[in-house]
Amino acid sequence: MSRHKRKGSTTEISSKMSQIEDRLETGLGEIRNQLGTAIATGTAQKNPDLLKQLTDKLNELENCIKSSLAEVKKEMHDFLDMQKKRFNENGVAFFGIQEGDTSVLPETMAKFITSKFNFEVTVADINYCYRMGASSTTSTSSRADRSKRPRPVAVFFVNRWLRDRVFYAKSVLKGSAVMLCELLSDSVLQLYKQAKLILGAKNVWTRRGDFNTDLLNFASSNSKYIIDIFESFGMKQLIKQPTRITANTATLIDYILTSNEDIVSDAGTIHVVGVCTQT
Repeated sequence: MSRHKRKGSTTEISSKMSQIEDRLETGLGEIRNQLGTAIATGTAQKNPDLLKQLTDKLNELENCIKSSLAEVKKEMHDFLDMQKKRFNENGVAFFGIQEGDTSVLPETMAKFITSKFNFEVTVADINYCYRMGASSTTSTSSRADRSKRPRPVAVFFVNRWLRDRVFYAKSVLKGSAVMLCELLSDSVLQLYKQAKLILGAKNVWTRRGDFNTDLLNFASSNSKYIIDIFESFGMKQLIKQPTRITANTATLIDYILTSNEDIVSDAGTIHVVGVCTQT
């Protein structure tokens, strides 16, 4: 049974590195042979352009290798970013949990979730958890700052089902000092922050490590600017045609974004007159 190499996989990246190594060895070998032959036969003195030709070949090889390495570097960055996204699938981040004894942090979080979310979560349901960021020093001023702004707590559950149950019940925390968020990879987090600044926090939200921006006018001058920003972070817009029609405009569109087009077989819109629901 054959196995397909996924784009950006370690197998493909390793294969490309081997190709670069072979290309470098072959190119340098040819230059060495030509230079050695020229020196041995005295051609170098008779042909003053030979040195320039070899120098041009060396520069061409150098540029080719640099370009290939830059491509592999980007693929490795994208691969690591995707791995981090998968790693975060069972996790969430709690902001506002007061600092305390980290040795009993799993017990603390299990009790907190059970009391606030109205369903039981035990220590056995938590794979592991930790405070995000460096710990504060023990100075008086640092302790005061720490009490005001405790470090977030990353909680990783034993399965995604429980993680989703907790995350999608986060409305129970409304009005409290605690906020629940998804864990995002570095590239998605940067893009998410930029999108919030441009579009407003209410128009951007996360879902399973990616995010969606809602109700943008696809025909507006801002549309191309927004897409350019998304693409600069390696994100692709999956929906091209308007997704919502209102009395004021027929060009409202939901921006559905992904950083990996390989996982999407097809994307589009289906317009219906109405939707029937049964309760």
